[in-house]
Amino acid sequence: MGNICYVNYGAQISSKEKGGFGKSHFLSEEYKEGYKKFFEGKNISRYHIEWPEIYLDYQPSEIYGPRHSKLFESEKIAVRYVSADDDSILAAFDDRGMYTDHLTVLCTMYDNVEGTDLRTDFEGFDKLETNYSLKAILAIVNSSVDNFYYANRFATGSLQGDYSHVYPQSVRKFPLPNVDLEGKHSDLDNGQLRKKLSGRSSNQELISSYLMEGGAIQASAAHRCLETACDYLIDKNNELVELNLNLRDHLGNYDAEQGLTNIGFVQPPKNADESMLEQTNEHRSNLRVGDVSLDRESPNTVLVEATARYKPDDEDAHETDQWGYTETEADLIEHFVPVAVDEAGGFANFRETATKTNSLIDRLKAIEVPDVDDVADDLENYLETKERAEELDAKIAKTDDLIDEIVYELYGLIDEEIEVVEEAVGK
Repeated sequence: MGNICYVNYGAQISSKEKGGFGKSHFLSEEYKEGYKKFFEGKNISRYHIEWPEIYLDYQPSEIYGPRHSKLFESEKIAVRYVSADDDSILAAFDDRGMYTDHLTVLCTMYDNVEGTDLRTDFEGFDKLETNYSLKAILAIVNSSVDNFYYANRFATGSLQGDYSHVYPQSVRKFPLPNVDLEGKHSDLDNGQLRKKLSGRSSNQELISSYLMEGGAIQASAAHRCLETACDYLIDKNNELVELNLNLRDHLGNYDAEQGLTNIGFVQPPKNADESMLEQTNEHRSNLRVGDVSLDRESPNTVLVEATARYKPDDEDAHETDQWGYTETEADLIEHFVPVAVDEAGGFANFRETATKTNSLIDRLKAIEVPDVDDVADDLENYLETKERAEELDAKIAKTDDLIDEIVYELYGLIDEEIEVVEEAVGK
């Protein structure tokens, strides 16, 4: 990648003098003339940068590690300096001219920084003339192959939670298929490609029908498809982050509440008297609810499953069964109870720890659920939003798979090699 793109950190926005001002000195939530939109590495996810509505008063002469404005104001790929917790790369595209700091690695075409004071000669990376586009490169960087390469070549897992740093020198070494992009293009235009991406046809059908010729993938057509797929993923991820999937926001303020056990016909778990969930902290130290999951067994039936934790930190899964809800009540239970457990601390009358007089089952039974009539419309809106999010997730996953299949072909990987990659990245 370093043969094609200029790769370096964003600006180090702090005082040149030790003990001087920090980054916050230049940041503002209010826009003034000359201020620049600013984001941080934590705002980067795959194919999306969430602008935090912060502006930067960029004063390169005042800060420790400035970068020429052309680096920020050109089209660029932004890679988060800290990987995801599975050592996968988090990279997105920016064409809004946003500025960022040294916790982001930026990649742009060498032509975009030509004539600036930025150093562009990096040992081992001779500049190459190529027709690669940044969006096609981003699709490859976010592919399973490049994530496999990064995780096995550079990831250290040395940060808390198995995260790793992503350094510019590592990004420069990210591989790109060495292919001739001067060949025949696909007969499909971008609009037709996007329809194929969102349609019902399989990825393999699209590849075999429009990208293959004589048993070999046509690199130029594949490159164009990668560009279009990248654009499609940017759009779909933008749509996805705009959806509010917070159930509490949807339900808003509600007055009427009822106990969980007052809905439908409640059945305790089998052998309940032997279950740790029925014990109090007189039986085990620091006994608390671990995880709670809900399984929609039928339109009117919800199975509540819970695990218990105690000191030492062992877990044992137990289940409580609930039958006889109306479908709307079952919807409410299925989505509200996990929120109550995650929030804990008294929200919805739920606390995660057992006491001398309250077992974990008692804690779960004490959860107060909104009256279904009070929140029915809000719940319906939430469920519709969740359904839309699941549809977008499916389209994103399908397009990710298409990109992977194209990249496998461009690298000429055989089935055994593909299996190694996909097993390593958890596909």
